[in-house]
This record gives sequence, C-alpha cells and structure tokens, in this order.
Amino acid sequence: MLRSAIIACFATFSVFLTGMGNAAATPQMLAVAALENPQNLICEDGVCSVELSAICLQKNRRFPGSQSVYHPYDPDSIQLVIHDVDGNELRLIADDYAAIRSKRTFTAVTVRIDENTLKGLGAVDAAIVVAEDTTLVPDPIPFDNYPHTADEIAYTAGPLRIMASGWMAGDGDQTVAARLMNKMLNGLTDNTTGGDLWHSATGLGEIPTDAGEIQAKAILDSCVSKAAGDANALRRCLEMKHDSTMYQMNLDFWDAAGAGS
Repeated sequence: MLRSAIIACFATFSVFLTGMGNAAATPQMLAVAALENPQNLICEDGVCSVELSAICLQKNRRFPGSQSVYHPYDPDSIQLVIHDVDGNELRLIADDYAAIRSKRTFTAVTVRIDENTLKGLGAVDAAIVVAEDTTLVPDPIPFDNYPHTADEIAYTAGPLRIMASGWMAGDGDQTVAARLMNKMLNGLTDNTTGGDLWHSATGLGEIPTDAGEIQAKAILDSCVSKAAGDANALRRCLEMKHDSTMYQMNLDFWDAAGAGS
C-alpha cells in the first residue's frame, strides 16, 4: 500500500513538472547530504559504489531519471579517499575518476568507480567524503531550450543550498532517520540478512534512545520481517522507506524556501 502511494505521488509530481512545458528539459540541481566520515565504497562485479541521500533544490525543473549525469558545483566537495599498500592516504577529486548519477529519482545519487581504476591508483581500499553544502549540477542537455544559466546555478548552489542544510544537516527526526537508512543501504550486501545490519552499519546500540534513531531502527525491523531473509527484498524495502522520507523532507523544504518560484 505504501509503495503504491509513493509511486502515485511521484507520478503526480511528474505530471506536474511535465505541465511546466517541454522546454524544461534540464533536470533539477540537487543537494546531497554531507559525509563527514569516509564512507567505504562497496565493490561488486567490478564496480565500486556508494549511495548518497539527496533532495531537489529546484521545484520548477523536471526530476532526473535513474541515471542522469551530475557533477559537483565545487569539484573539491566530493573526494575520493584511498590508501595504498603502505598505508599512505591520498585524497582526490572524485569527479575526475568516478561517475555521479541520480538513482531512482532525486532522493539519492550514486558515486561509482571501476575497480580496475582503483587498482590503477594503487588503492587497497577506497571511500568517499562529502563536504557540507555540496550541490550537484546536471550535465547540459543538447539542444535544450531551457538550460541552466550561470546566475541560476550560482543562486541555487548558494542561498538555496545553504537553506537546504536545515534539512540535510540538521538533527530532526526525519533527517537522522534518513541518514541512518542511507548508512544501512551502503552497508547492505548480497550476503546480509539484516540481523546484524543495524550495529554494523550505524555503530549504534541495539536499543536506540533518540527519536530519529528509534524511527530508523523500527523501519529496519519492519523491513527485515517483510524480507524474510531475502537481501534484495530488504534493500528494496529500505530504499522505499528512505526515498519516502527524503521526499517528505523535500516537500517541507519547498514550502519553506519557495524553491523554484
């Protein structure tokens, strides 16, 4: 029921954006949540990736597809952190080596890099860090009649992004819950059943006390019960819960900021 409601909500939103006119071809700029501590890249089938939570900063532009191309407004705001065999740390601009793409809608993005690329850099491990107030700008679309202007990009990456930090970097219940769900999604592998995911991904105790932590733990417990040991089903459940939480945060941000008006 909840999944159907979320799909219907996004479908309604899509129709609304389509109604803004076909000229609005370029997708929205996005705000991504900061990662103060490095988030390890998970490598599977030759590709290493990490998922980041995001919200849309521009209500009046269409939302991205599942693989829209993005780049950080400040290239240095998303860094690739690697360690070599001797333990030396190297920090690189992630956009020089990784592909940053929207995932599902505007509620999440992935940073992906080929495992062979990491090996070529001499990395024995790799992680991503994201600075506060990081903004993603979409690749220009050829023959677009409504491209982003320099002023639009500067305003969105400036005042609007700073305002969005109240949701992306705050300690509200939804923000904390979404942050923890993102950690669990990044800690979930094909071999994970969910029983130990809470502690391994979040580092928190079995009985949380903060309201946002309690919400996230309840979501995980519900998803684990529904998934019945199926890691793919567990991931889909957590993705749905994460995205619905981020979407509600986005609605609150739009209401407060008048974004896109």
